[in-house]
Amino acid sequence: MEISQDHKIRKKEGYWSNLVEGETGIYKAEAIDELISQHFPDHCDAVLDVGCGTSVIAQTLRKRLGASRMVFMDYDPAVIEEMRKRVNDPTVEWKVGDIFNIGAWEDRFDLILLLDMIHEVYSFYGRPVRDVNVEIDHVRGQQAVYDALFQVARLVKLGGGIIITDNALSPERVPLRIRLRNAKVIKAVSKFLDEYPSRRIAVRWHADDEFSIDSHDFCILLTQYNKIKAGNMDRWNVEKCEIHQYMTIAEYNNLFGHLGFTLYSLVGTPEGASEEWNEDFKVIAGLSAIPEKRISLLAVKHR
Repeated sequence: MEISQDHKIRKKEGYWSNLVEGETGIYKAEAIDELISQHFPDHCDAVLDVGCGTSVIAQTLRKRLGASRMVFMDYDPAVIEEMRKRVNDPTVEWKVGDIFNIGAWEDRFDLILLLDMIHEVYSFYGRPVRDVNVEIDHVRGQQAVYDALFQVARLVKLGGGIIITDNALSPERVPLRIRLRNAKVIKAVSKFLDEYPSRRIAVRWHADDEFSIDSHDFCILLTQYNKIKAGNMDRWNVEKCEIHQYMTIAEYNNLFGHLGFTLYSLVGTPEGASEEWNEDFKVIAGLSAIPEKRISLLAVKHR
């Protein structure tokens, strides 16, 4: 099955309820609020949410900024149709579209939201063929991200911004030695390494509970293993087709500098995830601590 169609089928209600509620959703909303408070005007006119999903954060942000115009866009007509039913607001506009084509729009926006969706661009278009069982090529995926963000940047008014939330690659790319602290995490990590189709992750086992791994690959593992550990198959069946980390902060800075934006960023990990990781893993060598997970970016257009 073609990858994007397969992905639409997998993203059922159980997936969204797990993704947008709880600690991660609160963490994202607070990070966006901090970036807006420090680096963006307290009012704007037009907001676009690309890959809108349930649009919970976007609707709250619109109210805060007093935006008179709100546009929700998704590539999946079913998502847009469902959102039309849920959001009873005649001032909202709905669009079905492809992120690679929006640069041709005549519209311009003060703020564009890309909330946990650019990793899908990386994951879909990073594969040489549109098959979820084919490994993602990193260079190809990054190029797709660059191309998509170039299109988005064209729609931003001077002084306007782009907000991105996703997961981050560690700044350093170094070999790590990791100890697994309990039997449950050993089982989950082993299953992840055996079943993950999106990246062939190389590890060298030193014992049943200890292995060496590249730090960027460890970031990918950290994002994925706990769905298996928790038995959350709705999330695992979707996210095993994806890689959520595709750039470092330095790479984001270079990209947005080239596009004429000033970048502001927050990197951290929700408290619950940090506690779980430290219960499950010990970094023996390579880094002083487990890499941070979440990245929240505000890019402001200066030229």
